[in-house]
Amino acid sequence: MGQPRSFISLLTGCFAMPAAENPTVVMIEAAYRNHGLDARYRTCEVAPAAARRRGGENTDGQGFLTALRTVIDPAGRRVVLFGAGGAARSIVTPGRVMIGSR
Repeated sequence: MGQPRSFISLLTGCFAMPAAENPTVVMIEAAYRNHGLDARYRTCEVAPAAARRRGGENTDGQGFLTALRTVIDPAGRRVVLFGAGGAARSIVTPGRVMIGSR
């Protein structure tokens, strides 16, 4: 006999401000369907201060540094980041990263 079916879905998502123009929910939900995963992604518009009080944190910066370190160690270096979207703005430290955008 096979594994019993679970009626509990995986729930993932993010708390963001602003959230209305964030296309992540569409992309992640499509990926879940494509891979046959019983999971949902939700985006909730929450002010940053409220999210921090509830233990939320921005992971964009850490993800960027982890990926960058596979190519070069940025310690003590000046970095130019091309693009100035939401993720770019969330990972920069003023005076330490130069943002180039059109």
